[in-house]
Amino acid sequence: MSKAALNAMIKNLAAEVGPGAEACLSTPCARITAAPTWGQDAPRSADEGADTIVWLATRDVEPRPDGTIATGLLWEDRHVVPW
Repeated sequence: MSKAALNAMIKNLAAEVGPGAEACLSTPCARITAAPTWGQDAPRSADEGADTIVWLATRDVEPRPDGTIATGLLWEDRHVVPW
């Protein structure tokens, strides 16, 4: 439930800011990652779960041909995924 709320908040905030803003608002989907909550049997290590998060925070954002930036997206494994 909290992940759905975060996704909705990012999508709504991105819509309010608008595509012409110089901010890129996105949310990562780390899936089930090894942590105290899930234990070490989780399908992803902490490094694998953090990969897309770090990549999003440090990447150079390329504007679209019309000059806008794609924003309000959900990312998993460095790819946009629907939700």
